[in-house]
Amino acid sequence: MADAKPILLIAEDEQGVAETLIALAKRWGFEPRLFDNGQATLEELQRIGHPVVLLTDYGLKNGADGRNLTGLDINTEVKKIYPDMPVIMLSGNGSNKKRAEADGMEFFVKGGY
Repeated sequence: MADAKPILLIAEDEQGVAETLIALAKRWGFEPRLFDNGQATLEELQRIGHPVVLLTDYGLKNGADGRNLTGLDINTEVKKIYPDMPVIMLSGNGSNKKRAEADGMEFFVKGGY
């Protein structure tokens, strides 16, 4: 029986970026799980427990409940449950760096991908 791969949650709503992140995650030995909105990402987090890391875009699609959760909102909820879990924010807008840092994000990757 093969060892289970560590789970990498990805919250990204742009198809090209999502495909790239999935390919990289697989190359790095992760089992990627992709979601295009914050609600679905948080539901999966509750379902599976503690993944290794979460990659999130700043802006995402509205969830089924109509709420528009940003990457900052996801980070806030994740830190309530798993304060030690790394969250990496991806954003094409460099001004989101200050927001991410103010919200206690552990990492920030500026866009340009």
